[in-house]
Amino acid sequence: MTTATYIVDSSGDDGYIKGTTMNITSQYLIVGIDGTQDSHRCSIWTRFVTTIPQGSVINNATMKYYFKASDGVTVKARFEAVDADNPGKPTTSTDLSVRTTANVTISNVPSSGDYTSPDIKTIIQELVDRTGFGGTMITMLSDNNTSTDNTKRYYQSWDDAGTNPPELYVDYTPPTTFIPHCLNVI
Repeated sequence: MTTATYIVDSSGDDGYIKGTTMNITSQYLIVGIDGTQDSHRCSIWTRFVTTIPQGSVINNATMKYYFKASDGVTVKARFEAVDADNPGKPTTSTDLSVRTTANVTISNVPSSGDYTSPDIKTIIQELVDRTGFGGTMITMLSDNNTSTDNTKRYYQSWDDAGTNPPELYVDYTPPTTFIPHCLNVI
């Protein structure tokens, strides 16, 4: 087994979407509803450079966000990923529109403290099972999932002095490599 922790390591590799508007350089990330209309839905995206080989078995995976602030009581969220082999840095919300089938739903994101997600291994497994996955880029999404008006959580982004950016923890078993042996028959 191999255990790795990947962090967002540059500006533009994390941000949030409010409605269809991208915020790429904010010092915070928002999930929930920042207002009273559906157009104020906020989702976090994070992009990680990884070294997970294609075909690995994912044993466990979690996301970690570092707390900044909170509004409201109940925030519901859903974890997904961009369903692509090597996604680039998104520049519009359309870049994040093709999603994995696998997702993990959270009924109440805690209102204080750092947050570690439940196991998201099914999402990461779906990505590494793609035949074209090169093991380099994974873009995770933490979507608002029917939160009520004015309920949101703020987490630190890379642009918040780069001190506590989001993290992706993955425990995986790399694929075994079969090396055929030659048998000399005399």
